Amino acid sequence: MSWTPRTRVRTCLAIMVLGVLGLCLSPPALAAEAGTVVFMSPGGLVSGEYVLTVSVTWENSPGTVEYGIDEGVCCNPLTMTSGTYYEVTIDTTPLTDGAHTINLVIEDPLEFNSTASLEIVVDNTAPVIIVEDPGAGVVTGGYTVTAEVVDDNLNASSVVLIIDGNMSDARAMEGSGSTFTYVLDTVAEEWWNGSYNLTVRAIDMLGHETVSDGITIDVDNEPPLIMFTSVGGHVIGFYDLTIYISEPNMDTNAVWAVFDGDVLNRTRMVHDGDGTYSYKFDTATMADGKHGVYIIATDLSAQTQESEELVLQVDNNPPMSYITSTGGNVSGYYTLTAAVSDAYLDTDRVYIVVDGDDDNATMMAWTGEDYEVILDTRNMEDGMRYLKVWAFDEWDQSSRSEPLMLDVDNNEPYVMFLSSAGTKWGTYRIRVNVTDPHLNTSCVMVRVGGAEPMAMKFSNDEWYYNLDTTQMSNSLTSITINTCDTRGNCNDREYMEITVENRADLEIVSVEWVNTQVEPGTVAKVKVTVRNNGYAIANNFEVALTSGSEVLATATELTGVQPGKSHSFTLEWKVKGSGDKVVRLEVDPGNVLAESDETNNHWDQQTLTIAGESPGMGAALALLATAGAAGLIGRRRDQG
Repeated sequence: MSWTPRTRVRTCLAIMVLGVLGLCLSPPALAAEAGTVVFMSPGGLVSGEYVLTVSVTWENSPGTVEYGIDEGVCCNPLTMTSGTYYEVTIDTTPLTDGAHTINLVIEDPLEFNSTASLEIVVDNTAPVIIVEDPGAGVVTGGYTVTAEVVDDNLNASSVVLIIDGNMSDARAMEGSGSTFTYVLDTVAEEWWNGSYNLTVRAIDMLGHETVSDGITIDVDNEPPLIMFTSVGGHVIGFYDLTIYISEPNMDTNAVWAVFDGDVLNRTRMVHDGDGTYSYKFDTATMADGKHGVYIIATDLSAQTQESEELVLQVDNNPPMSYITSTGGNVSGYYTLTAAVSDAYLDTDRVYIVVDGDDDNATMMAWTGEDYEVILDTRNMEDGMRYLKVWAFDEWDQSSRSEPLMLDVDNNEPYVMFLSSAGTKWGTYRIRVNVTDPHLNTSCVMVRVGGAEPMAMKFSNDEWYYNLDTTQMSNSLTSITINTCDTRGNCNDREYMEITVENRADLEIVSVEWVNTQVEPGTVAKVKVTVRNNGYAIANNFEVALTSGSEVLATATELTGVQPGKSHSFTLEWKVKGSGDKVVRLEVDPGNVLAESDETNNHWDQQTLTIAGESPGMGAALALLATAGAAGLIGRRRDQG
């Protein structure tokens, strides 16, 4: 320290206190330094609040201890803590980072002083990290992470790479100067495709830590992952093929659908966003059957992937069928064959339908070459029958073939008599109805009795033959119809019997006396009705009124009485005498006509009483029945 007047005065004052006045005239014999300073706090790197601790050994007596930083000592005292120790807390944050000098001055009461200095390096700033951003590129395989870490007091071993914030997997980076690197092998580490966040952490020597802003790398070590979202199987009409591709690095213009392996004619799919792609197409342009479709997708790293095949069962059309057997005239058992084709034919639902009767369709069987069914045409009606194949596919689509026409003929002609049996006379028309779709019209014959068959004629939807019974004997006669069709089926069993009767049968059916009172010499009249019960016209016969062998009156029929008809005759005779007279009425008394029944040609004989004249009375004619009946006037016979 320097010996100044001020110092000398202070020293003298001190000596005077001590009673030693001699020192006021000459310098005292004291130590030249105030004391010795030992820094108890280390220097070097400091930050924040730095506690400066020193130990002072005073040479004379304790004084003040002060410090300053870099230039001068000003007003920065240290506080004695205990014994020789002094301490102060220094806030380093106002200081610039870097080297600084702490200058310490101790001064005793005699103004002797000593100085000491301590070098410190202030570091209040954490490391600055800049990680190189890869930009929009995609990482495939290896990638080097590069970071610039700026800090004068960096702890190089603390610089690590952190992936997606996972500190447990922090990777120590290699440093050269302020540049640090780490080489990632995303293939060897089997990184999934996707985005990853990378950060770098650095700590300096004083523990200041910095974690950098993250950078994102898009890893693409695998080709696209392709998934079908549309369902295959049975398709018809328009079909939407849809897929989802998991690939962050996808080339959306490089997604193709390949049908049936035809890569040259592949179809680009439409990108609908968010990894979805679609292609809508009309399956009607494709043949029915199974079609395979797979996807080819290439990402921006030129990695290409082919999907599994999706099978489409296209079926836009019902089965196709046609009958291969020939039609025409058939009878009995008939084998029908047909060709039926469909990619998805339901082999258990191939039928033959007769005349549109679906309810009674017959299943056809596969023979290995075609479909076949054996039909018993005897279960069908004779005539034209049309047959169609009715086939279904697995999806319930059905169709029918063009018809096959069968001309079925299993039965002989059907014969039904239209004319009646019974007694016939004159010209008798035999009438029949003959039914057969294949009737041989030249073979419709009639046999009368045992004669040769004779051809019948056709008119007004019926067959007929005019039989002249007058040329036949009066007897029971059979009529048999013989018919055949063009297939040789014949019917000669249909017959009936008639009774030929060409004779008249005359019968008196009523007798009416016209005059009930007559006198002798007057004319008596009787009306006689004759009916022809036979089957021939009766003419040229007489009706006679007789009494014994005497013919009283006659009437002759000249116009003829038709069968079943009646004719009335009036007989007149002049009454003679008086008394009882037995009379008889007869028809054809001479048996001029050949009748079928000769027993009914007379009326019951009658007795007539002719009374003579009496005063005041006229003659009376009384008719009495021989059998004692009540009255004879108007009496009719009840003949069948």
